Amino acid sequence: GLVSGEAEDRTLGVWVRFQLQVNDGIVRAARFAAFGCPHTIAAADYAAERLEGASVTELRALDVRAIQRELGVPVEKLGKLLRIEDALAACGRALPRP
Repeated sequence: GLVSGEAEDRTLGVWVRFQLQVNDGIVRAARFAAFGCPHTIAAADYAAERLEGASVTELRALDVRAIQRELGVPVEKLGKLLRIEDALAACGRALPRP
C-alpha cells in the first residue's frame, strides 16, 4: 500500500514528506517533497533513490548519518537531515508489522 510520513522543524526551516509504495515488503516507489537548504533536498533525493527496491527492513535501518557522510554534508546541517530520518520512521510506523 501507500504510506506517508512527514517531519518538520520550523526553527531550522526544514520540512520533509515521503510517500512510499510498498508491496510484498519491498519499496516499489519512493517520492518526496521537501522545503529546506540544498543539502536537505539532496539528502532526501538520495534517500528516495536508495529506497526504491529496498526491503522494509532496509527502510527501517536507513542511516541519515551515513548519507550525510556520503554526500559530504557539513555536520552543522545534521539537524536538518535528521528530519528525513523522522519522516521515514513515520512511514515505517505506518506499515503493518510482519
